[in-house]
Amino acid sequence: QALRPYPQYQTITSNFNESGASNYNALQVTAQKRFSKGLEFLVSYTLSRNYSNTSSGFSTFSAQPVNTYNRRAEFSLANSDIPNSLAISGIYELPVGPGKALLNRKGIAGHALGGWQLGWVTRYHSGTPVAITASNVLPLFNGCNRPNLLKGPNPSLTRANFDPSTAPIYNINAFSQPSDYSFGDAPRVIGSLRDFPYLNEDGTRAKGGHFSERVDMQFRAEFFNVFNRTIFGGGDTAYSPSNANFGYVGSQANSPRQGQLGLRLRF
Repeated sequence: QALRPYPQYQTITSNFNESGASNYNALQVTAQKRFSKGLEFLVSYTLSRNYSNTSSGFSTFSAQPVNTYNRRAEFSLANSDIPNSLAISGIYELPVGPGKALLNRKGIAGHALGGWQLGWVTRYHSGTPVAITASNVLPLFNGCNRPNLLKGPNPSLTRANFDPSTAPIYNINAFSQPSDYSFGDAPRVIGSLRDFPYLNEDGTRAKGGHFSERVDMQFRAEFFNVFNRTIFGGGDTAYSPSNANFGYVGSQANSPRQGQLGLRLRF
């Protein structure tokens, strides 16, 4: 304790010390088609790289640096780095009912089957990189250290036919414990080790109707995670040769399929 810069204090916290830095570069492509024959859609794709030396500008919620006085050693891919991101949304008005190509007539059938719209919002993006911690062998520092990253073994294990109860997603054999009083050489965030990609589809079906010039009604059926995909959370990132749970997933990162109905009367 006597060797620390301020030995009279156990901990000094500065919530906004402004010592972080980040560098973000991206290629963004967008295609849009406005209503034509009942169709409108928007497609956006982003190819990006995000580097930083901290995970948050609010220091209390940020992972502590191994060495506060050597921020250069902290510079790596950011925890939020998403190299590929694709979003697709749209609305399609079905060509059925009065004034449309199909069933173009008034009456009960025309009004019941006409006026329907289908909408969708989908998003697909790469998994975020992972930060691995190691047992502290630096008693004069802040309690944070990283493992050694070994050359050869792939730190990421196969995700094919993944079962969270039987297989980890991080390879414990790709790391080793640093020797006493030394820093681990793994980067702050490991780009070759990522969590599961995000895949999601939401959809809606809506129908509007007019009772008069001053009164109309809309019915909506909305569904989230339409295909009921399961997106697993990250694995245990606390490396230790004796940690039997290292790399095992303990949570689900998304919600199961949900649906809701809505009816709106406007007057």
